Amino acid sequence: GFLDLRARFAAAVIFLTCIGCIDSGRQAEIDSVYACVTGMAIITWLNIWSEKRKSSFGLWFFPSLIIGFGLLLKGPVILLFYYMTVFSVLVSERKTKEAMSIFHFIGIVVMLGIFFSWFLSLPKAVRSGNDSKVAGTWVSEIMMRFRGEELNLGKWPVRVLGAFLNFLPWLIFTPLLFSKRIISGISDKDILLFKGCRIALVACLVLVNLMPGTKARYSLPVYGLASMMTAWVLVSVSLPKSEKIWRNLIVVLSGILTIACILTMFMIFAGGMNFIHGDLGKGLNSALIEMRPTYPTMVFCILS
Repeated sequence: GFLDLRARFAAAVIFLTCIGCIDSGRQAEIDSVYACVTGMAIITWLNIWSEKRKSSFGLWFFPSLIIGFGLLLKGPVILLFYYMTVFSVLVSERKTKEAMSIFHFIGIVVMLGIFFSWFLSLPKAVRSGNDSKVAGTWVSEIMMRFRGEELNLGKWPVRVLGAFLNFLPWLIFTPLLFSKRIISGISDKDILLFKGCRIALVACLVLVNLMPGTKARYSLPVYGLASMMTAWVLVSVSLPKSEKIWRNLIVVLSGILTIACILTMFMIFAGGMNFIHGDLGKGLNSALIEMRPTYPTMVFCILS
């Protein structure tokens, strides 16, 4: 309710078109589903909270249903993203007592009930002797993020950088979230909600990327919140320059891609890059052969 229709549509487009979601989605990886479920739970809570600003049965029950199924996907890490957002908003609006509501405890029972309904039925669902293996694999997947031996100081900076780069091309607009001039256009009714979400966004990224075994895809669950907030400032707030900047960026990128497509097609019909000797030339020629079936797509892109 705190976003208009344009902002909601923009948030969906941003989420679906960031590099990380496209990459995980096309591979049908569980991380893409996990990111969707986490975003659904967070935004469901924010939506109901923004309308009532007080505890109610629906405020805690409906997100708990989603969290319950999220626990079945990849374990309790989803609680980090969810509760970091919830408590950041409550602290920002100075309504932390709402967390002590009886409805909240009912929600906790619901989410744990969904999880334990699977956990307790596990021994019956697997063959005798394999239940420990299934449970061990599940626990191992969780602990992998915290094991000190997983820390590789050479790869860690690259993984952290990847967590941010996966939000491209929309990453270029995230500095607007911290501009006092920009967020001054948000209504007084929702400004504390915005600041609470901003704190949660930063805190989640910091905590996840401080895990010894972190990988870029571990930050995907926060993309739902990041998409919503980016759309909030791009659409709900008056930004006359953003449209011009985005249009110019698209023109430049389209020009670069068009030139790249033309050169690639030229090389394909010219017989490859035989003038380059060695393994590099063989690798490039092999790539060009693989790209020949995509020629109609290239033509369509250029015409578009």
